[in-house]
Amino acid sequence: MSTEEEQAAMGRTVEEYIETKKKLTVLLSEATRTGNTLTTIGQFLRSASPQAEISPSIWQQLVHLPTEDRVKVLVDDLNEQIARKRKLHQSLKGMGVEPKD
Repeated sequence: MSTEEEQAAMGRTVEEYIETKKKLTVLLSEATRTGNTLTTIGQFLRSASPQAEISPSIWQQLVHLPTEDRVKVLVDDLNEQIARKRKLHQSLKGMGVEPKD
């Protein structure tokens, strides 16, 4: 490969790495929101009693409760992007570039 081709490949890899980091950030944000929602609902369910009323905030959380399928897709997407980022990081290191995380 010529120097020009190597630089072009490096540029593409850097761009892909940056895009992967952006996707991962979005997925991690969604994972945090999902975890917080599930935690809130779980706390309510653990402390529920026959006299307990469901508060408006719990109802609001229930409206945004992710489906089982959505959680599975989220976990799969996270795993895929983490693996992709790791692979791109190694590729860049092999090209002499040390990505900053």
